[in-house]
Amino acid sequence: MNPFVPTPHADERLHILISRGIECVSHIDADVSGLVDSAVIERHLQRPNALSIFVAPAPPPVDRVRHEQPTRSFIASGPWTRPLLEMEGNGVDACYRALHRAISADVDTPEISVYNGVAAVEGDLGRPSVEFVIPHMGSRAHLDVCLAGVVSQTMDCIASVCLDEPSDWRPKHGDARIRQYLAVDPPVGPYAIRQYLAMNSVAEYLAFQDSDDYSLSSRLTELLTACVQQNADSAGCHELRLDEIEQAVIPVRFPLNVNEALKDVVGHPQLFPTTVTRTDTFKRIGGLSTIRKFGGDSEYLMRSYFFTRIINIDRFLYIRRRREGSLTTAPETALGTPIRNELWRTWREDFESIKRGQLALEDSSLALRHGAAVEIVPVDAV
Repeated sequence: MNPFVPTPHADERLHILISRGIECVSHIDADVSGLVDSAVIERHLQRPNALSIFVAPAPPPVDRVRHEQPTRSFIASGPWTRPLLEMEGNGVDACYRALHRAISADVDTPEISVYNGVAAVEGDLGRPSVEFVIPHMGSRAHLDVCLAGVVSQTMDCIASVCLDEPSDWRPKHGDARIRQYLAVDPPVGPYAIRQYLAMNSVAEYLAFQDSDDYSLSSRLTELLTACVQQNADSAGCHELRLDEIEQAVIPVRFPLNVNEALKDVVGHPQLFPTTVTRTDTFKRIGGLSTIRKFGGDSEYLMRSYFFTRIINIDRFLYIRRRREGSLTTAPETALGTPIRNELWRTWREDFESIKRGQLALEDSSLALRHGAAVEIVPVDAV
């Protein structure tokens, strides 16, 4: 029995999948039904395992991040979907169940696409060299899924992964594009690792990534093309949040012109792990502060404002996993804790003072600061 269950707003074109014997599960709300075109259906006919998620078209925000209502619309096809029907009626949104399973490491990750009514960024890119920079602590399964997204990129790249804990982990498929490092005296924190790997990179571009998140296969190609076309130093994208705490799939949109957004409002206009950055620019401004294990990306963005052109593109190319126990949800370091609020207040005040010419950057809380030196070595050298 085909597990496709029509919904009140399901597009008739979905029935083509049933007629071809494709195993599938779907839910399509009226606000995205126009996104389900023949190209989407053809993709599911041609791929043995695929997941399409649909986000209602909307203009991006102008000056700050915008969290939207959860999206429930998706098409999942292929044998990997079989357990999804068995979960019907358990009270958990079906779109969330599908995406959670897709990047759970319980299955080979299907080909994931997110549609929001905006065409992919295309152009003549050439063959720039790109290095993913990935610090890791925690779930091996999450890291394996993260790297599945990395090696699926539509352009050549390498990935440097540094383990911030004692571990015998090795890449699941032994891919030669993955270089493995180890912090000698862990934990040293994600910013010390990013700083070390980035400052020692010889690639033209750096791609940042959190190890429990997932990059869609066109992420590098689209972001680098946008950098070239718009003469930008750094480019990010919107976030599709797999919220394991709320059990929902939440679209999170960011302003397209980050410099303009920061002129008047300091309102988190970019998610650092979505970004690709010119390596020479990163090194020229000194990279990341390593004095603490959290918050370094916000400080870096404010400092970068004075030296670089920063953009986002109007596409959802990055799936972020919100879970218990991360740096942004753990009780000691969660967003909204007193220590984070005080840091944010100080940075914001100094940022405005620098913009007004009342304070020198090097004399402010946004100045580059480093903690104790850390030792990071290739795994083969351990």
